[in-house]
Amino acid sequence: LLSILVKHNVVSNLNLLCADTVGRMVGVGFTYQDMEYSLYNVYAPNNEIERRVMFMSMGGLCGKNCLLVGDFYVWMDRLDASSSTHFGSDSSRGALIRLMRDEDWVDIWRERNPDKRVFSQRQVVRGELKQSRIDLCLAHREVTHLVAGVKYSHIF
Repeated sequence: LLSILVKHNVVSNLNLLCADTVGRMVGVGFTYQDMEYSLYNVYAPNNEIERRVMFMSMGGLCGKNCLLVGDFYVWMDRLDASSSTHFGSDSSRGALIRLMRDEDWVDIWRERNPDKRVFSQRQVVRGELKQSRIDLCLAHREVTHLVAGVKYSHIF
């Protein structure tokens, strides 16, 4: 089950924009410093076809004052996977890239760190550590300047 936590007395006019029935996305609208925003928490399926369908259905989801955060379960770039991880084809990657282009969404962390590697998923497969960055913070290009920072912290 997805959720979005909001700090008391920071935003106003909080309202639920969407909550799907399978727990893949929840979105809220709110007012912050006299501007209207929307925030979506995404938990994409691990199945490539289901993930591609989800991304294809997200067109027109939100306007310019929009942020999307969460587990997109796809590597956007070769830098998003460790060297020990096979970077294969994934049709959902293409669907998300097209969606980002069409909606003018930006991967904020990657835009600010074009040559860096950081990983949000770690798992041992057959005795070998596999790492990737599948958790993203996307925003409409016009609001990226409002995001003070995006960082990845490992909690064990």
